[in-house]
Amino acid sequence: MRVMCWQQLRQAERDFNRQMITSMFDPQQLPQMTGADVVNALAENFDYFYILSQANTQSRRSRAGKEFELILALMLACCEIPVDMQFFLGTGLRKKAVDLVVPDLSTCSNSQQPQCMFALSAKTNLRERWQEVVTEAKQAQVKELYLLTLEPKVSIATIANLAHDNIFLVTSIANKQKWPVNAYQDHVLTFEELIQRINEALCSIPWSQIPTQTKQAASKYMYGLCQKTTDLPYVQHLYSTWGLRFENLALR
Repeated sequence: MRVMCWQQLRQAERDFNRQMITSMFDPQQLPQMTGADVVNALAENFDYFYILSQANTQSRRSRAGKEFELILALMLACCEIPVDMQFFLGTGLRKKAVDLVVPDLSTCSNSQQPQCMFALSAKTNLRERWQEVVTEAKQAQVKELYLLTLEPKVSIATIANLAHDNIFLVTSIANKQKWPVNAYQDHVLTFEELIQRINEALCSIPWSQIPTQTKQAASKYMYGLCQKTTDLPYVQHLYSTWGLRFENLALR
């Protein structure tokens, strides 16, 4: 899916850059210009191309991160797991936006004291950025945080530092097999293992013991997520299904 999105982005970039470069020339004068004239015009506007290149690079970085989050949300939706994006956790001025949250019922029924079942942070690459996640976890005041990444190489020191702060690394099967996991097996999961862990937590919820008011609030919360994801029909359908599920549970 990421390859497909990348191909679409490259085509959009080509079209955009072609339009921007063409706009530099007067359409009426262009037919009379020689090759040397065009080369000179391009050379004189080198700063223009430098700025354009910087804009393309920044756009790629921004898009890559958001794209990864959306793909993860879609992956969870395919497994019928409800997820809230860019959810603020913590208190007061220390509130921090977490990329993805699988909400528990206290989150659904009491937005003034947000909690979560699973807090997920998405980073396509780590390098030194894993330190940002440690700060995020502390500001969000979560007991544990799951860092989802596609980074092909991670040092044992990075894994150890994250494990020390109860941050779990989540990646592909291929990456996990290459990483120096060693004594930190419990703190490195595959995407499949994370989904299994979330599903086990969802299945352990004692639905019959939950107050009707909480179920109604949860239903309203899920329907609210429907309105936030109108650009993701499949994910929107998931929230609608969960909203109806809580609604039916409240009638029992």
